Amino acid sequence: MSTFTNPIIPGFYSDPSCIRVGDVFYMANSSFQFFPGIPIHKSKDLINWELIGNAINRPSQISLNQATTKITTHRAENYSRVAYTPRPFDLSDPNSYSKLIYFDFHGIDLSLFFDKNGKVYVQGSWIYGYDQNPATVIRQAEIDVATGQLLTGARDIWSGATGKVPEGPHVYYKDGWYYLLIAEGGTHARHKITMARSRSIWGPFESDLANPVLTAEGSSGVVQCVGHGDLVYDKDGQWWCVMLARREYGNFYPLGRETFLTSVEWVDGEFPVFKDVKIKQRTKRQVARKTDTKWPVGVHLKSIILILSGTYTEQLNITQPGPLTLLGESNSPHNASTNSVHVRWVAATEQGIYTDNVYTSVLIVAPTLNASLTGSGPEGLAVPDGTPFGCSDFRTYNIDFRNVYAEQSAGPANALSFSRANGGFYYSGFYSYQDTVYVGKLGNAYFHSSIVAKQTDFLYGFGTAWLELCDLVLQGYGGGITAWKGTNMTYPNKFGVYVHASSINAANASVVVEQKGRCALGRPWNSGHRSIFAETYEDGTIQDSGYVLWQAPITEQTLMGVYENIGPGWNVGARREYIYSVILDKETWEECNSPAKVFLTEEGTPGNVQWIDQRIRWW
Repeated sequence: MSTFTNPIIPGFYSDPSCIRVGDVFYMANSSFQFFPGIPIHKSKDLINWELIGNAINRPSQISLNQATTKITTHRAENYSRVAYTPRPFDLSDPNSYSKLIYFDFHGIDLSLFFDKNGKVYVQGSWIYGYDQNPATVIRQAEIDVATGQLLTGARDIWSGATGKVPEGPHVYYKDGWYYLLIAEGGTHARHKITMARSRSIWGPFESDLANPVLTAEGSSGVVQCVGHGDLVYDKDGQWWCVMLARREYGNFYPLGRETFLTSVEWVDGEFPVFKDVKIKQRTKRQVARKTDTKWPVGVHLKSIILILSGTYTEQLNITQPGPLTLLGESNSPHNASTNSVHVRWVAATEQGIYTDNVYTSVLIVAPTLNASLTGSGPEGLAVPDGTPFGCSDFRTYNIDFRNVYAEQSAGPANALSFSRANGGFYYSGFYSYQDTVYVGKLGNAYFHSSIVAKQTDFLYGFGTAWLELCDLVLQGYGGGITAWKGTNMTYPNKFGVYVHASSINAANASVVVEQKGRCALGRPWNSGHRSIFAETYEDGTIQDSGYVLWQAPITEQTLMGVYENIGPGWNVGARREYIYSVILDKETWEECNSPAKVFLTEEGTPGNVQWIDQRIRWW
């Protein structure tokens, strides 16, 4: 008896559809409003999956916010219902996906079936209206896959075993029967998989007496809402079912609908029999990954920690090398201003109580203390030889980190200290009086839809930070928003801070009045300072000159750039007159206009972005 662990693809990967080409399995999932969309994974064992690309990867392919997906194969050609090409292609190459072929079908969950006679049929859930009875029905039409044109009218073929919102159809031909698998009951507690079969592709379809063939309805286990599945067989002819389900803890399912796997026994001439879905899934078959697997040195499984709503007074120190996610409970997961998880600490360098800024941080991410000290690394404090790189993929979602040391502190009071690691901060908040976010040597920090707030040198460091769709909130004036310091790395680098498609605003109206025109975008920490604000809103508190001098820069090495900003603080004339604020042209901006161009590996190679959440990234 072998055992594997569900879900096989954790996180928000719903509506799975799976095929096998040779000895490789491919999986497509729905992505709804996220871009890039329709993630494609591959695997050789159905257990270990690798994300290889997205079928929706160009702005011209959107909007598909209501779309689910089906992937199928025919004569070595791969098809996705939202990205079809009439030739073999490489699923990992974004350029290999064709322009969209639109099907004239009023519904969702389209699926393609290639019959033995060469005809192609599309099945889908035809929508009458979710306030109607019935709300949906499974319909089918013959189709020209090259053009999307329907060759017959769409006909009803089955209303399901219960008639409750039938959707997600897939057709399989086996032993002279056309088998139809669908989902029913809605996507919550009554979700289920049912089946029917017919001797004709057009029906009539007779329902399996064992329906529902798979469901968690009425059970009390962690795995709930099982449904929307697809069948696939391996090289040995053994059948498997992938489906969505939720891991529920009380009333919560923080990771949404995930992809699960179970084994299927399909005797010739009979309906298939599905094994119930569990977290620890047992099967008589041999599987690649067992629960007692000893992982090789250097291989790290992803750890996810759910933090319930509340205020926690503690200092977090993350040294783990493997992937780690801190997930904050939230009723509004796409709004950082409403976060209900707050981690607070009270410390500053005032009066020499602490010898280094790192000791004041609420959150510290670095492999060792020596690596996290301010200035550690080349041209700074020595880091012992052999010090490893830290966390390869650190993430936070919907958590606020607040250093609540008294206002007007006489020294740095960090909210975040981040060095020698890769990290993404999503819908999170960072609050302090001074030196709020520090990104140290070899630190790659990506901030998405997050808030960074307070007063002096919000963003400082030696590494690379990219802020996308973020809010920088001014609560007064006392320096600049950015203060970066270059390094003596031997390869050309783009270390610095990049603020893109974000906003700079005073915390309230009184700050606007008191600090009008007094706040700076930044001031160089040394001649290697590099910061760029691009396509970002500047409110009236920003100085006309944009940047100010702190320590005299060397022009060839210092870059204080702006590109197509907007708002009352954006003064083009003053920026042009001030020799240290550089208005970038399009060509210069395009050299560094995405994280893939500025986040570097330890060896200085660009493209170090595999740790960024592909479902959320905006560029």
